[in-house]
Amino acid sequence: MAQDAKLAHLLATRETAGKFADAIPLVTLMDGDAEGLSTCQDSDPPGTAKPGDLMYVIYTSGSTGKPKGVMVSHANVTRLFPASSDHLSFGPTDVWSQVHAYSFGFSVWETWGPLLHGGRLAILPDDTVKSPEMLFDSVCREGVTVLSATPLVIPPNGLGGRIHKHSTSLAASLCHIQRRASAGRTVAPLVHAPRGGCALAG
Repeated sequence: MAQDAKLAHLLATRETAGKFADAIPLVTLMDGDAEGLSTCQDSDPPGTAKPGDLMYVIYTSGSTGKPKGVMVSHANVTRLFPASSDHLSFGPTDVWSQVHAYSFGFSVWETWGPLLHGGRLAILPDDTVKSPEMLFDSVCREGVTVLSATPLVIPPNGLGGRIHKHSTSLAASLCHIQRRASAGRTVAPLVHAPRGGCALAG
């Protein structure tokens, strides 16, 4: 990835810098050059990005050979939400769940959804995401209104299993989940049925 991007300068820690020593001309240690970093400008740079400009590069799994970088523009990301506005609406009161790795495409929806609509992002640790019980508790505690997860997590044995096993009291604690976004696999028939006015997008 560093070679494809032709990186000229990398900000790293002492722990990770050695991995890039031969690939990048200049490496600045964020935990080793405090004096130098303190002299850097800390105000936001002017916004100069245009819709067609490159926003990020995400890599394929490499299942057919060498992983390939896919270039994604600012326009590609921002159109995600107007394209779904006929079925889903979002606002500043929403709390989104971040359950996917940053290197996975689904995380773009999770991260930029709240940022573009003035909402809040609840970043859930890996061990929480891997445990249906912990995920369920975190969703309730954080007041998540937009839950993003694969069908394996939602029903019927994952988080959905916890939801469907309980009745009125549990439904009341989950009343803030208004939208569920699911991808990566066919959704089980159990989830197609609306529950408490919750919108399901796949």
